[in-house]
Amino acid sequence: MFSRPGDGLGGSPQTMTAIRHILGAIRPSFLATAACLALAGCASKKDEVWIPPPQVHWEDVSDVAVPPVRDEYVILESKSSEGRFPCSIAVSRIAIELDDKTGQRRRIVPITPHNEFLIWNSAFDDLWPVSEVFPIAQRALGGASVKSSLVVDVAHAFHARMSLIYGFNVVTPTQCEMLGVVHEAAGGKPIAVIHAGAVSIPRPEDDKPAKHNIDAWEYDARALVRTKFERLMVSCMRELIARDTPKQVDVPEGWTPVRPNCPMGWPPRSSR
Repeated sequence: MFSRPGDGLGGSPQTMTAIRHILGAIRPSFLATAACLALAGCASKKDEVWIPPPQVHWEDVSDVAVPPVRDEYVILESKSSEGRFPCSIAVSRIAIELDDKTGQRRRIVPITPHNEFLIWNSAFDDLWPVSEVFPIAQRALGGASVKSSLVVDVAHAFHARMSLIYGFNVVTPTQCEMLGVVHEAAGGKPIAVIHAGAVSIPRPEDDKPAKHNIDAWEYDARALVRTKFERLMVSCMRELIARDTPKQVDVPEGWTPVRPNCPMGWPPRSSR
């Protein structure tokens, strides 16, 4: 509170008039500054955009040119195979990261081996001609640059007959895709190409309160595309198995039994 007029300098009419002029000059400037800050905040919030992570392309999962497909699998072989099954399959996921300094793309293998092992062996659990599915991690490449041809060579060295190399892309915040190429481990020839895409489904709690807990993985595009890709991969293997002809194996001489196959009794009976 200011003192009464005549009680000193602080309460004189001249001082009060000067203070009013100062406040009058400051108030418009303060309001203008606050308005500018508010507009700047709104503008920065409005300009926020979602930037997709680096995308995996077909040339990242196969050094050999393959035809791009969408939401299906295509077998590239025109003839049936012989003696391919039963076999084991090596699986590798390729991802792309950008160099902090140069911005150049660099391929990496970001898989978690035990997760990939459980996921893919569960997918092929009912397909007995696929004897085993095992992952190939980054450390198996010996520190070399990640190339699909190198991954296939490592799969062959680990006695896999086929190699699946695939990538996962987040296209939009609600859309994902997976693309992959199945290679012949001996030689690296592409056998089949697979692509799956999915879009997130609105969950019940997004519209109204749900009475029960909702499993987000039944609605999220990341889970939906994974399930779709696995089903396409299994269907592709079923068709390859149907096209395969069992290899004829000649029985070595001397292995043909001379007596009927029957349980051996003990003690053995005399042949007389």
